[in-house]
Amino acid sequence: PIGGRYDSSCTFSENVELTDPILQRFDLLCVLQDTVDPVADERLASFVTGSHMKSVATSEYARGKVPMPENDNGDVTWSGYSRAKVIPQDLLRKYIQYARTNVKPIL
Repeated sequence: PIGGRYDSSCTFSENVELTDPILQRFDLLCVLQDTVDPVADERLASFVTGSHMKSVATSEYARGKVPMPENDNGDVTWSGYSRAKVIPQDLLRKYIQYARTNVKPIL
């Protein structure tokens, strides 16, 4: 939006700097407005950045390159997996192949 905030009292074309030829290419224009809530925005930003900072490929845990993060009780990681429950990749592949071959769920 022009000026950084969408003004609901103005039309769409007054809020955005798009020429008519560009606007005519779209069949439908939909405006999504975010309600300003600093507390919720901070909580969401903390969650997203924390998730990205904690994300490490599972294979790096299995190879021992990265220690698994622990929570307050010391044995369960932030993702909910226990240290003893890391499944080797080759075993997981065999399990998936077995399940695809032998398990036929009926919905």
